[in-house]
Amino acid sequence: MTEYPSEAEIQTLAEQIDEQPWSVDGYDFQGGSDESFTVTLTLEWIGEEPTPIEDVNVSSTTQRDRIKTTKSIVAELEDEHDEGAPIEVVFERAGEEGLDHPDAKHEIEKLRKQGDVYEPTDGYLRVV
Repeated sequence: MTEYPSEAEIQTLAEQIDEQPWSVDGYDFQGGSDESFTVTLTLEWIGEEPTPIEDVNVSSTTQRDRIKTTKSIVAELEDEHDEGAPIEVVFERAGEEGLDHPDAKHEIEKLRKQGDVYEPTDGYLRVV
């Protein structure tokens, strides 16, 4: 049976979102089946005005592309190394693909949190 989030957990989520350029105006919780439930947040954008289109760097990749690229680099490198993909080499290869070090590091952390990659040994990654 699914354990639904408590009022405090929903409030914590709302507070975390409030730290972004969004404001949580309210929320609604609806219980579902034993497998799922719905939390609907009412958000208001409070960030800066959007960047004018002429100032946007059209060569930048989307977040989904960055994640996909990073994961494929790890998969490719782990085939070349017995211990797994060396993180420093992942960063180098990501740089060759147009991802700077902070972006690559961020995407690796996301992949770890999602359970898509893990670190079998310090400094090495493997795809799950």
